[in-house]
Amino acid sequence: QMSEKVNKIITENLIELIEKKNLLPWRQGWLSKSTAPMNGTTVKHYRGINILVLLIERMLRGYTSSCWATKKQMAAYGEGYKLKKGEKYTPIRMCKQIESKKEPGKFFFKVFFHQVYNQDQFEGAEELWPVEEKKPLGEDEWELEALMVMDGYIGNDGPKVVHGQSGAYYAPGTDTIGMPDRDDFFSTAEYWGTYCHEAIHSTGAT
Repeated sequence: QMSEKVNKIITENLIELIEKKNLLPWRQGWLSKSTAPMNGTTVKHYRGINILVLLIERMLRGYTSSCWATKKQMAAYGEGYKLKKGEKYTPIRMCKQIESKKEPGKFFFKVFFHQVYNQDQFEGAEELWPVEEKKPLGEDEWELEALMVMDGYIGNDGPKVVHGQSGAYYAPGTDTIGMPDRDDFFSTAEYWGTYCHEAIHSTGAT
């Protein structure tokens, strides 16, 4: 059944995300509203289990966009936005309330499955949906002290720090700390907590 296939895909992707990438989508402090999965054509955010499904898929494949669409929706924009060769769909489910034909006035919920693709999977689609503006993160008084501590470490032969990444990591090969932009985080505490966490990894600690 389709529902069993979708459940299997969700489970396998979640296991891969945890075991191979050591990431837990529900624990990342930089998942803001602006990066929540949304349909690029309807400009509506996905709900329920679809949020987790699309979030995991984006993290696994390294997609830069939070926008998704079906092939039919993309076809409405014209022939210039074709699916790239070899790209695979991500299954999502939608529940709709349907009136019973046998018992008029009685309604039930039916599950429908759709195949969606990320904006990155289509040729030329980057011009369709512009990147959503980020809301600036506020400042806390204690941040100056945290900045001084980190600058002292980074400036004293410490690792290189690169912001604007889709995730947080430390790469030993290049001695580089990768971080999402500060405004991508829910709070200043989560930003500095993540930054310090990666800095600790850069010292060789596990």
